[in-house]
Amino acid sequence: MYMLIVQKFVELNVPMVPRLVSCMENGKVDTWLPKDEELESIHTPEMLDMIREHTSRILGRRGKLNIVDNRTITEIDRLTLGRVYAATIMYGYFLRRAEQRYQLEMNLETIYSYLSDADDVKKYLLHLGESNFFTRTKRLPGKDVDVVPVADPSTSSLVETRTRPKQLRDYIMSFDAESLQRCAMMRTKESVNMVEKHAEALFGRPVVHIAADGTITFANDDVLRLTYSSLRRLLLEAVAFGSFLWDVEGYVDSIYTLSEN
Repeated sequence: MYMLIVQKFVELNVPMVPRLVSCMENGKVDTWLPKDEELESIHTPEMLDMIREHTSRILGRRGKLNIVDNRTITEIDRLTLGRVYAATIMYGYFLRRAEQRYQLEMNLETIYSYLSDADDVKKYLLHLGESNFFTRTKRLPGKDVDVVPVADPSTSSLVETRTRPKQLRDYIMSFDAESLQRCAMMRTKESVNMVEKHAEALFGRPVVHIAADGTITFANDDVLRLTYSSLRRLLLEAVAFGSFLWDVEGYVDSIYTLSEN
């Protein structure tokens, strides 16, 4: 799965951030070339708005960073940066999962609006594997039915009367606690393990000391100094990694059986 994700970054022409210890001197992390346009190009406009809000909250800036902001140095300890990076991967994974679920429900609603009764729905769903599900069409696959009958809103029980959220943000806000937790959690143990290993390779493994009184301290929790531009690049890469992970996980799981988390 990891190599499939790396391949997606290669296709974007975006080199992934190397292990921090290899690109820093006296705590100062090298400035990486900005790849905002490439890393943002994989997201839908609605996802991109939410991603920009997420990065702005972390950066402590509103709107786009100007040249001065981009070159400004900020300090953050290694452990905190690693946690922020891993959490942002999870955020990208969650957004991609929620966006696909949102698109699926919107397309199902469109299909139902074309069908007049339960038999038509059953016939249509039985032939989904032979048709392009996301192509809007009024033709129903199958020899016995050529045209999908249009539902009469006054008589069909398949047409929903409640108003569905028209925006991804509203759709996510409509989740109950159980749906939100399920959507935010990674589906497989392999994905959880890969994110942990990737973050560890990038930031290093913290050395944990447990005192006699149970106090936990981290021996190598040193402070890093990096520009806002580099921090933003790191966050955008993490979101893209999480988004790619959702797609790759589904693909691999369709070939090999992954372990449910």
